[in-house]
Amino acid sequence: MKKPNIDWRYLRPSLLWSAVFITVSVVPFAISWHNYQGWVHTHQKNALSLQKNQHQLREMNRSKKIFIDYKRRFKIYHGKGIIGKTDRLALMETVKNTAKTMQLPGLRLEILPQQAQNPDIDVALNGINIYTTPMNVEIKTWHEGDAFDLLDRLNTNAKGLFSTKQCTWARTRRKVVIDRRKTNFRARCQLHWYTLSSADLHTGAVR
Repeated sequence: MKKPNIDWRYLRPSLLWSAVFITVSVVPFAISWHNYQGWVHTHQKNALSLQKNQHQLREMNRSKKIFIDYKRRFKIYHGKGIIGKTDRLALMETVKNTAKTMQLPGLRLEILPQQAQNPDIDVALNGINIYTTPMNVEIKTWHEGDAFDLLDRLNTNAKGLFSTKQCTWARTRRKVVIDRRKTNFRARCQLHWYTLSSADLHTGAVR
């Protein structure tokens, strides 16, 4: 069977216009797809940046809360004389006034040079130094418990933090008298007053 002859003179314009139409249709689609891909990439980038900024903002708020809390604690401890340099004169006046209020006679005070401490604790001090100021206190009492009462009042009223290292008692007379105006014992106690200070504020010099 003989194949029909195709007259390309009539088909060529149609094919040419079809190709032009397809090209014109594909180009906007390609441009749109490229723009869409760029928008998706920009959106993802902005989303990641927003998440990062939100995380940083949360961390900043958290750090701010921690700073405010520690600032409040610092003011409290500084006001109590725990942070900063030891006010030796104020400590001695506090002990004297407390003993005077309790009417304890024969008060003798000796305050020793401040000492740096190296506590045996597994805690990072981060540049904070611990200092102690030893103080020897001697009083005459009617009863042994008067010394404990003095220490209890100092613990409540004194501007500072201390620990009692030791206390000893000795009789001042052979026979105990039942008269609070008299003294039967001599009590000697050694106190250690503690303070905290940063390394740049304290160079180890005794104050």
